[in-house]
Amino acid sequence: MLKKLNRMINDLSKYKRDKNSLLEMYIKERLDKSLEVYYNQLNYSLDVLMKRDSLRVMKQSNKLKE
Repeated sequence: MLKKLNRMINDLSKYKRDKNSLLEMYIKERLDKSLEVYYNQLNYSLDVLMKRDSLRVMKQSNKLKE
């Protein structure tokens, strides 16, 4: 938290932006990261479910062959 505040202060002094635009920028950045994490978790879940389903289908096909 302290690093973020220091970063905001540095950006304020360096780029001469107003506080609201910087706050908006940091919120957007955080939301993008949250969405990226959520997207990665969904992709991982999809992969796991697809593998599980393919294993189930293979087992069923082996049972039918016997």
